[in-house]
Amino acid sequence: MLTSSRSFFDARILTRSAVVGGLVWMGLLFAPLAVAGPLADVATVLLLGVLVVVPLALDVAATPGRDGRNALPYRLAVLVHPIGALGACASFFVPAGQTAAVLGAPWMLFTVFVALEGLRRLLEHIKTRTLSVHVLVTSVGFLYLPGGSGWLFLSRLGADPGPYGELIVLLTAVHFHFAAFVAPVWAGKLGSSAAADRSKTYPAFRVVGVGLIAGTPLVAMGIAGSPTIETIGVMLLTASAFGLGSMGLLQAPRFPDRQGAIMLGLSAASLCLAMLWAFAFNLGPRFGWSSPDVIAMIPRHGWLNGVGFGLIGMLAWRRLRSTCEC
Repeated sequence: MLTSSRSFFDARILTRSAVVGGLVWMGLLFAPLAVAGPLADVATVLLLGVLVVVPLALDVAATPGRDGRNALPYRLAVLVHPIGALGACASFFVPAGQTAAVLGAPWMLFTVFVALEGLRRLLEHIKTRTLSVHVLVTSVGFLYLPGGSGWLFLSRLGADPGPYGELIVLLTAVHFHFAAFVAPVWAGKLGSSAAADRSKTYPAFRVVGVGLIAGTPLVAMGIAGSPTIETIGVMLLTASAFGLGSMGLLQAPRFPDRQGAIMLGLSAASLCLAMLWAFAFNLGPRFGWSSPDVIAMIPRHGWLNGVGFGLIGMLAWRRLRSTCEC
């Protein structure tokens, strides 16, 4: 819990950022973005993450020190977030190019501070020999977030390093925000709760947690040139995320806060459903099965992850942290 006025100040900024961001995001649903069709749908999910889910996740993952104060990289990330989020949002109101890229650049600075905080935590726990899997998962998730801002920058610049196509570049940005950052934060809270309760599920969590953070770089390496590595990465990441959701469903009823437990259960169920779609999409063509295409995946897999898993999940963990050691 945030008992210090210093850490409470950070939490208040992030909460206000998320609330204002939510209002801005709802307005975007009716705004004429500079992208259209499937790109507009993907941008809407991405901006939900940038404006609302990411600041909530950063708040959920706060670890104030003994003096009640968050570390400097964390505090800098908190201060930069509103500017970075609004800049990223504004970048979608102009066509892809230098202007759009410049508008989105502050978001990259925010993610760099988040990554520095992840590195700080990792080194601190290694130094003190207190590194657990749930701490490792969260810290690595922090380190992955600049990947999301990097792909977002490429998208708004109009650059295609593949060539993969404009849609895939933007989808990759979404993937790094939700699968590579929000999911590890969610997993870290679940693992922390299981460890505090001395749950018998924690050994299984170790496997799922390591698979979750190992899958992201494998997928990236595969996209860069190795279909075999990509398939392994997709299978590992998807199976790990499905396992994480299943563990969440099992653990949710144990929380005394009924409303928080229901929200956590909904989030976990959304993750499981989203991963079933991911299995069908990624592995279907490789085995000759009928599978949805990219366009069909956006309103199913994307919204399940963005709203069901990400948004509801972060709101659930915010509520539950006052009633559990997580």
